[in-house]
Amino acid sequence: MNVQEFLLLHTSGVINFPSAINVLYNEEGASSGPASISAITVTAQAFSVNGITQLPDVDLTSIIPQVETISLTFNNVDYTFTVTSVAFHLTDNPFYFFEVVSNLQVPDLNDGNLDIPALTEVSFTPHISNAIFSTSNYNLVINNATNLRKSTDKLQSDREAGFAIPTNFDAILLGSASKAEVPDSFYTDTGIINARYEGSKTTTNDSSGVPPSLTAREFQGEIFPLEVNRDYACGILNPGRVLINLLHTGISLNPGYNTGSLNIQYYDGGGSPLGTADGILTYAIVDPFGDLLAQNTIARGDLLVWDPSVGSSEVLRVLSQNTIAFPRILTVQRAVFGTAITIPHQTPLYRLERTDILREDSFNSQILSAGSSVIYVQESNILLYTDDYGTVYSGSLCPDPLLLGIDNGNPP
Repeated sequence: MNVQEFLLLHTSGVINFPSAINVLYNEEGASSGPASISAITVTAQAFSVNGITQLPDVDLTSIIPQVETISLTFNNVDYTFTVTSVAFHLTDNPFYFFEVVSNLQVPDLNDGNLDIPALTEVSFTPHISNAIFSTSNYNLVINNATNLRKSTDKLQSDREAGFAIPTNFDAILLGSASKAEVPDSFYTDTGIINARYEGSKTTTNDSSGVPPSLTAREFQGEIFPLEVNRDYACGILNPGRVLINLLHTGISLNPGYNTGSLNIQYYDGGGSPLGTADGILTYAIVDPFGDLLAQNTIARGDLLVWDPSVGSSEVLRVLSQNTIAFPRILTVQRAVFGTAITIPHQTPLYRLERTDILREDSFNSQILSAGSSVIYVQESNILLYTDDYGTVYSGSLCPDPLLLGIDNGNPP
């Protein structure tokens, strides 16, 4: 007998009697022999409590659902069954259906050498007199998952009898078989698919303008405050340098001040100029083949400059951009350095190749920004000017030391 047939005997009232316990006895093959008990049903109405019978008002619905093991003695042999799942069936005589795993096989009930079968005692563990235990500090398994979540569409295949075809094959075809303990897959969730298989990417825009990672090169230089005298920083009035190892994130061997074309220009639909207080500007692509270049290279925190033809030294910092809708929009901070001026229609914009100057903290080995400083680069003999974030926004070439005669400490 399979599980579905066993349940049908109860729901049809054949063996569902008040104050009764029934077991599903499955033989391990087509012929008689040792078998196992795979299911037990218990009515919600108690037959006796502590030896007192005739208790029609004793309801076990607050006790039975918490049972974890069921023990019984059959022909003087003790059997212990571990409960794997429990379900309540509301019929004329409500009963609980336990699926169990046995520690021993039950001998052949048809064996003539056996004594008359005698069921002497049934015990439930834990023995709980009320439901308070389930939420008390003495419940060791509180908040622990003891059963697998059942699937919403996959059905259990009952092969415990050892046949190739499941014993509940008809119930599977009808869709009435028990649900399988296989959790539904979450692979339809886009976020989990991307994290597991597609990968994810963090950009500057995700970190408030701070690059999520960097590649740096080392160089030797000297750091000065922003208000330093240029001649002193170049070494004309500086008899001795204090060179330290610094890092930069530029694309060249040594840091520098360079601009790169983005193939974009300020573009207003009505041809109006950009006012000095305007922080939102629309732009158009100059070269159609540079469309993707403009979208992929402009990032939050980048520094932009106008075409030199307008005679402006104004530096703009990108706060955000919109490349999806038309017209494309840049939100910028005006006059980060220099003075904001009125910008004519169709003025090209250039991006300063982003180079951040970093230094190593000698006390705790942290990488810190050089901050707002003037950096002398020994290898290229130039001065670089950095903003509060250590990003280069300007630069100038120092006089050649050989022409100044300062390569020799005691020139003739």
